[in-house]
Amino acid sequence: MKTPKVRFIEDVEEYGIAYDWKEIRRAFKGLKTPPGIWDPTEVPWESIAYDIELSTRATGKTTQAILFGMTARKLYPGFQIGLLRCREDQIMPKNVSQMLDTIRTYEGGRYVQYLTGGRWNDIQHDRQTRSFRYVNRDERGDIFEKEEEPFLRLLSLPEAEDFKSSFSAPRMDMIIFDEFIGELYDPESFSRLATWISTIFRKRLSGKLCMMANTIRPASPWYRELEISKELKKLKLGDPGKVYTTELGTPIWMHVFDTPSEHRRKIASWFFGFKNPALAAIRGDGELWVYRQFQRILYNRETDEKISQALKIDTGEELLGVDIVNTEDRGLVANIHPITKIREDDIVLTNGEIWDKQHRKGRGYGPLCDLLETLEARGKLYFSDAETVTSYDAFMAEADAA
Repeated sequence: MKTPKVRFIEDVEEYGIAYDWKEIRRAFKGLKTPPGIWDPTEVPWESIAYDIELSTRATGKTTQAILFGMTARKLYPGFQIGLLRCREDQIMPKNVSQMLDTIRTYEGGRYVQYLTGGRWNDIQHDRQTRSFRYVNRDERGDIFEKEEEPFLRLLSLPEAEDFKSSFSAPRMDMIIFDEFIGELYDPESFSRLATWISTIFRKRLSGKLCMMANTIRPASPWYRELEISKELKKLKLGDPGKVYTTELGTPIWMHVFDTPSEHRRKIASWFFGFKNPALAAIRGDGELWVYRQFQRILYNRETDEKISQALKIDTGEELLGVDIVNTEDRGLVANIHPITKIREDDIVLTNGEIWDKQHRKGRGYGPLCDLLETLEARGKLYFSDAETVTSYDAFMAEADAA
């Protein structure tokens, strides 16, 4: 296969290579990867900075993304991939030693043969440098030759600050942020990701960031940070991908991937044939944003007494009001609902910066804040709608992780 002529974006070398993505797609299809898994050739790489791929199960996204990056290296020697994960223990040898085994061994090493034109016959995980490179092994399995530069390097989110002045990767034009949605969200995560992007891409406009997750959590703060939470809530499993542009101009391709097989449908009906809406995403019914059951606000004008409406929550996207109400049949409850303004004597909880005495960090402090925690522990929270539940849960999860 002929190597494309190297051109630079706007003819400026510092801006990076203007990759021929059409040619990379054509070369990738030559790999003949199995059907029914995520296809990176569908992504409009020419016009986006972020590729966000979500699914409710494993769909081969990470392997396909790595193979796509390796295909780019086949056409553009020196092209490098960074595989980023949330925690350092996720890139330790015990967790990554088999990461590329599928690529190494598929059909007797056919992928490696194709991607290197027969120049190399295997892949080595170099534990000391936390990288993967092409090698040649003899009949006994011993390495007698290795590629000088690795095609993939392992990174962790917490290292961003440590390496921002010393890390150099002038040809690392693809970062794959694998399993970016975790159980807990560290409020520093997004700034650390931005630091890695700045450190690796520097002045280059050629870089692409692929964010992959096999878990979809409606309350994840990542969606708010990326300014896609409202768009995601409109999607269903299997909807086609779409480009969104943030208010300040960052182009993002977003795709919620799902291709349920006939066998998966049988499994779904065999084990999950119940009406519980929380199982819809597992079954592959198409529903994505299945909210947990919640207690809807019940208000009796004749008997309920509002004790306080002073507590407010600023989620960063919207304002929530917390009404402490004394009810005849349920005792004290907290009714939580959207609001549009804050009064001068209100107490406002925020996960952002504190700039006055009115605002308090996270769950806050004082009698009203303590009472809200007590009512939450007792199951005495009531909500106006499902999205308010998600907003409240996301805010408190971020507050607890801080």
